[in-house]
Amino acid sequence: MAQSNPAIVRTFKAAADLSANRFHLVKFTANDNEVDLAGANAQCPGILQNDPNAAGKSAAVCLGGTSKLVVDGSGTPIVPGDWLEADASGHGVKSTVAGHECIARALYNSTAAGDIIEVEVVKCRF
Repeated sequence: MAQSNPAIVRTFKAAADLSANRFHLVKFTANDNEVDLAGANAQCPGILQNDPNAAGKSAAVCLGGTSKLVVDGSGTPIVPGDWLEADASGHGVKSTVAGHECIARALYNSTAAGDIIEVEVVKCRF
């Protein structure tokens, strides 16, 4: 069962309606203090913890600790200990390319798209 213990949560402004993106990876925008849904291999500060429904609303982002994360293990299965990066939908996927930015380490398995697993939020390069 996925749980979370977000030790560091910071509030940013949502760049858009992110109400369908709770537990997705986010990225910084060019604007101060603003985040949006991450794209493939984006540099991600963390994982969205709430569901802001419009631009300018508060977006709580887990920057450290553990968190739930929507992942896609359908193409390449995810096992505990795997490093995860963002795909084009802001989901966590197993990092398999050297030099890619990773945001989290899996604590649970996933073999399906849309699974929600617990991850340790730790930034690194794979």
